[in-house]
Amino acid sequence: MVRFLLLILCIVGGIGCTGAASAQATLPVTASQATVAIAGRPVLRIRTSLGGVPPEQRAAIVAGRLQELLARGVPPRRIVSRKAGKNAELLYGPTLLLTVTPQEARAQNSSAASLAALWGHRLRALLSTPLLTVDRREVTVPLGETRMITFGGLLRCPDTVTGEQGIVSLNLDGVGRRAVIRGLQSGSTRLVFARGDASISVDVSVRPYAGRIPSEAECFVTGNPALPDLVARVARAAVRDALTLEPGAWSRVGAPITRRGVHAGRTLRVNVPVHLAGAGYLPVTRQVPVTVRNLRLPRAGEPGLFYSNDPEQVGEYGTLFLGRLTTQRPVRLLYHHQNKMGQALALSVDVINLSDEPASLHVVEGQGQPHPDPLRVGHEAAREFLKHQRAGMGYISVLPPRSRVTIVNHVLRPWQVGSGIFGLRQLEGTTGCLVQVKADDPQSPFVRAPDGNEPLSKTVFQSAVKPISASYKAGGQWTFIRLGSAFKAGASRLSEDGFGDYGVTYEIALTLSNPEEDERKVGLIFEAASGAARGLFLIDGKMMETKTLSAHQELVLATYSLPPGAKRTVHVTTLPLSGSAYPARLVLRSLPETVAVRPGTLLRPH
Repeated sequence: MVRFLLLILCIVGGIGCTGAASAQATLPVTASQATVAIAGRPVLRIRTSLGGVPPEQRAAIVAGRLQELLARGVPPRRIVSRKAGKNAELLYGPTLLLTVTPQEARAQNSSAASLAALWGHRLRALLSTPLLTVDRREVTVPLGETRMITFGGLLRCPDTVTGEQGIVSLNLDGVGRRAVIRGLQSGSTRLVFARGDASISVDVSVRPYAGRIPSEAECFVTGNPALPDLVARVARAAVRDALTLEPGAWSRVGAPITRRGVHAGRTLRVNVPVHLAGAGYLPVTRQVPVTVRNLRLPRAGEPGLFYSNDPEQVGEYGTLFLGRLTTQRPVRLLYHHQNKMGQALALSVDVINLSDEPASLHVVEGQGQPHPDPLRVGHEAAREFLKHQRAGMGYISVLPPRSRVTIVNHVLRPWQVGSGIFGLRQLEGTTGCLVQVKADDPQSPFVRAPDGNEPLSKTVFQSAVKPISASYKAGGQWTFIRLGSAFKAGASRLSEDGFGDYGVTYEIALTLSNPEEDERKVGLIFEAASGAARGLFLIDGKMMETKTLSAHQELVLATYSLPPGAKRTVHVTTLPLSGSAYPARLVLRSLPETVAVRPGTLLRPH
């Protein structure tokens, strides 16, 4: 009877202790169907009576004692078990939680000591678990997107949250023990999740991406085949044009790895690596698949010539040339300018679509790397152009309504030269696009694009091709072919017949014959007739380049051995090179049989 009264007093004392000095006091300790549970998690179940107290009441006594001890803040590590004769006791500090009898142990297929130790271990483990946990204490949410956090701990999930402040919206899912956070506006906030007196905070940062990367892209090239370097450059440009960057963000567009070209009428898929970043933005990295299509274009007519060389030495920012394209006729653009400003300038070529409908442009490239040597840069530009033109190799750029595309952008240091020859052909659009060559500040560009009312440049010439026929009979008088029109001084220098034919291709049909009775050797010779010059020739489809020749130096381009009565045709393509002194000339003449003369041989002045 005394033990029964003591048990009743313990029940009354446990139920009446509601103090919450510790956060653990918020843990609900319950007893139901003889099972003691903490925060809904079963810890122990009593199966037998003791001293006339049934299992359900014993469980209620244990729950009351646990609640009281938790309110006092007694640490869980003080839960221990010990033998007490045939029984075992489970203590929480100095307080007896319960007694485990041999009968209780047999009902649970254990011994008294083992069962008490097991219950003690469960209690310590559970009460040492934090009340609330979260899988991340810091979360970055992209603007307009969602991120999820997951909760744990004894209380499983909070039921309230504070600190949203309009930066995020939140969906708290107690069943799934998670919260879905959506970024509403850029900024930072601290979310405090709570259940009762227990709480946990999560720092949330909402930031926009540095930009948007397209899921795929497409580009168009020409040529049979379009070589891998062109494929890579055009694919990169297609991705770069499709990027959308936030203010202050920057992009890095890598080169696709491809060793394959693409033949006319076929397609090729390449992957272009892209990385976007910027202060205050989330970085974005992606591989963009690009479909490269090689189109067959109908044959174009004879091109006109846009000539941008006035002034040759640029002393101030501004527009250097302005011309208008048409869909009826292609043009060839030659530009050659030297920076004499004493500071860097950006030399660029833009094509501007001022209409309300899209336009498309076929571009055949030929540009030299900026360099102080004008002969070198002009030679490189012509070599690249002839190589690409011969293969029909280029790319197609699509211009949306009211847009522009930059096809050339050189940054020239003082006294460097930028030079190029480009084939331009507008394929679509009822209104002709404008071509603007300009010198601008590379750090803060300010030269505006034309609005269509500006006067066009005068250096727009009718033809960029000059066909010539010539013949030579071995043993006869030499044949001279002038390359480049005669120099004119003053304003007439830039007239139709006075600009030197720079950028004009000479298509030369030669007929060689030998009326003599002996075999004769005939030489095709390049002479720098006006000063230092270089030459570039396609001789029956084979490229021949000369080094820089001084005034009146002669260099053998090719030799031909003609048997008696033989006749031979030779086709030569060349053009006056920007930076070189033209007119120059080709000479056809007989060579002495006794002297070993090969292509590339310099001849003595005659």
